[in-house]
Amino acid sequence: MGWGVTKLANLIANKSILPANELPVNLFWFPAWLIAGAIAFSILISLIAGLYPAIRAARIDPVKALRHD
Repeated sequence: MGWGVTKLANLIANKSILPANELPVNLFWFPAWLIAGAIAFSILISLIAGLYPAIRAARIDPVKALRHD
């Protein structure tokens, strides 16, 4: 979605700012390493957020976890 919005903003900016005879300029550009890094970072955070509670829950005795005082 972000990629599409930047493409649309780039199109609008080029249509309204540049004169008719000039080549379009890519105002919004994201390098591949930045996109890959953002995806890798989000996967890492998701794994940590999911595994930490799961590991904690695996250490608890099921009988104690189900017992209600």
